Amino acid sequence: MNADSSATPRRIAIAFTAIILMAMLLGALALRQIMSINENVVMLATNSIPSVVALNKIIRINADTARAARALLEDGAGEQAAANGAITANEMAFTNGRAKGDELSAEYEKLFSDDEDARLFGEAKAARMAYLTATDATIVMSRTQKRSDARERYSSEVDPLLAQAVECFDKDIEYNIKLAGRESDAARSKVKWGFWLVSPLLAMLGLIGSLIGWQAVRTTKQALASISDAIQQGIARTNKTLESISDSIQAGSNQTATSAEQLSSASRALAAGCSEQTASVTETSASLEEISAMIRSTADNAIKAKEFANQARQAAQDGSQTMSDMNAAMQLIEASSYDVAKIVKSIDEIAFQTNILALNAAVEAARAGEAGAGFAVVADEVRSLAQRSAAAAKETADKIEAAIKSTKRGSNCCDKVGVSLEQIMEKVTAADVLVAEIAMAAKEQAQGIQQIGGAMAQIDKVTHANASSSEQTSSAAEQLTSQALLLQENVEHLRTLVVDSQGDQASASAANTARQSPPRRASRQSVPARGPASTAPVTFDDDESTFRNF
Repeated sequence: MNADSSATPRRIAIAFTAIILMAMLLGALALRQIMSINENVVMLATNSIPSVVALNKIIRINADTARAARALLEDGAGEQAAANGAITANEMAFTNGRAKGDELSAEYEKLFSDDEDARLFGEAKAARMAYLTATDATIVMSRTQKRSDARERYSSEVDPLLAQAVECFDKDIEYNIKLAGRESDAARSKVKWGFWLVSPLLAMLGLIGSLIGWQAVRTTKQALASISDAIQQGIARTNKTLESISDSIQAGSNQTATSAEQLSSASRALAAGCSEQTASVTETSASLEEISAMIRSTADNAIKAKEFANQARQAAQDGSQTMSDMNAAMQLIEASSYDVAKIVKSIDEIAFQTNILALNAAVEAARAGEAGAGFAVVADEVRSLAQRSAAAAKETADKIEAAIKSTKRGSNCCDKVGVSLEQIMEKVTAADVLVAEIAMAAKEQAQGIQQIGGAMAQIDKVTHANASSSEQTSSAAEQLTSQALLLQENVEHLRTLVVDSQGDQASASAANTARQSPPRRASRQSVPARGPASTAPVTFDDDESTFRNF
């Protein structure tokens, strides 16, 4: 496994940490904008609109008290009722209207937006009190049999004071409308700013997530392909080496059998060929020593391959755990997006309630007639503002829903990668078992070669004994034949192991080809023709994870 594939988990962890931080930053900015917009909406709903409504009610009540006072001046029965201590309907209407106006004025003082609002209302309240004082004076004058003077004074003094009070209240209404416009502009500006801030961040987050997913898949495929190629090359070269050894031993066993037959039929010429036979036995022992060294090297390499397979399995397990952590992080991001969506829904509900209040205000303005015409315009503007706020909240909700869907897609991709890592771990475990079997077979072959070496040493002793005594030629030939048969049996056993290993290698190659997309053919080397075995030792390179001949 190269350094690039070993750094893959670290790169994935760093990248997804960056995604999580960006998502948290995006959520914080969105929450801040939502809270700021909420402050503007609350200001409109709890201060600006109620202030305008209250001031209009005070103006309407002042108009009602003026009508009641004028009717009281025109009603002649009022003097007689006053003399008898009774209260007429007009006087009752004037008293009730005055009391209700005082009550509304006291409630409005709780709705002051700033010092300017308080100053304007103070002026309007003073003008109203001057109007009421003048009205009381004209009513008293009418009850002292000076009705015509009272009506004249009402027209000359009271009506201008009433108009002045209405003008002062209208100034305060205009100021509150101006404040409402400021809050509306501020909310609109914040919504626009939030849209241009959140949209690029969402796009960047989606792009980075896609790049990370693509990079993770590409790096994982490369690492898996490298591991698979290394294992296939190692198995192929091991089979090639074992086939060469088998061919070499087969050739030696055939040659030994032939020599035994020749010795049995030509025992009379044994004395003359003892020296030549000694040389042959020496060469055979040397070849067996080389074969034994090759098999020991193969066994050592098989053990190393088993260790690397264990390391690959551990790396696959670590990758699976990393993907599990990453999936949990994506689920947390999805939960945060759901929470933000709930907050946007609350803003939408606030906008709906504001729209209802605006409709109610419009109905009240319609009831007021011409006196409420200006307020109807204000109510219409408030309703338009509420509709814009609802539209902005819906657009924000759509963006957040798109982010939730992207998060779900990322979570599904993480699940798929986790499943792939589990499959990789299973295949590496199977390869580990196969390498362990190869190591055990190589160990058994080394033991068999040691036995063959001992037998060849015994043949060497017999050959030297034949040089001193030709009478032992027949028994030496029989013993040599027995050793040749044993050697052939070992060769057959070795070939069986090679055939089994080739079958396992073909199965593993087919499975690997089915997993990869596009399909790739496993690298196989042609089997050499039967002949003398190559005496080049085999080694295993730890840095490149592949077998090499040198």
